[in-house]
Formats: sequence, C-alpha cells, structure tokens
Amino acid sequence: MSSITWRPHHESADAWAVYDQRDQCIAAVAPQSDSDGHWQGVVRSRPDGPYPGIRIDHCPSQEQAMGVVGRELRRYWPEVVASEPPSGDGGAA
Repeated sequence: MSSITWRPHHESADAWAVYDQRDQCIAAVAPQSDSDGHWQGVVRSRPDGPYPGIRIDHCPSQEQAMGVVGRELRRYWPEVVASEPPSGDGGAA
C-alpha cells in the first residue's frame, strides 16, 4: 500500500500537513487547543469534484488523527499519496 508523506506544517510548529504538487496544504492534523491531549484534523474539499472535505475533532492521539485523515486522502486525493514510504518525518497514516 502506498504511504502518505507528512511534513511539518508551514504555519504551525505543532501541526503536520500533506501538501500537493503545488505546495498547497490539502490536509493537516494538530493538537486540539480546547482539550487535553486530543488532536484534530482537516482535509480540504476538492475544487474539481464532489468531495466536500472533512474536519475531525477529539482524536485521542496524533496517530489516530493521521489515520482518519489518511483514509480520506487515499479515497479522495489519490494523486497526493506517494509511492515511497515517508522519510521518518513524523509518521504516516
């Protein structure tokens, strides 16, 4: 199975993101500011199709948030899923 390469978010030191070929953020996970240790995630809507995007809240871990976001990316943004495993930069979904 292909993997997703997570990189540090350009605008937030605590967040991880997935960028498209134009270096635009299409998905991100970050610590949830209003809860103790929970994570949130977002996947951008597709401008060229019916996918409306999602937002998830209150994931108990970074890994779970990346997993939920990763499933959405594999299904709705397959062109951003790399064929090579990530380079150890924060995990993969």
